[in-house]
Amino acid sequence: MLNIETTIRKITNSVEAIISRELTAKVGVKFKIIKIDATIVLPPVRITLFAHAANWKELRDRVSTEYQDGTK
Repeated sequence: MLNIETTIRKITNSVEAIISRELTAKVGVKFKIIKIDATIVLPPVRITLFAHAANWKELRDRVSTEYQDGTK
């Protein structure tokens, strides 16, 4: 797992986050924004990625646990 920090910056009425090149994000690729409490998840837009909750339960539980116990 890659662990990179970024800072949210204000731009007019919006905010932005700089995504490091290390994540190999491509310009123009669309992402869906999912907010779980204070955690923001940016999966690429795919119709079936989160279609079934059981498919992403491990990720959801891991993010929630790490956020709650302060390890992230």
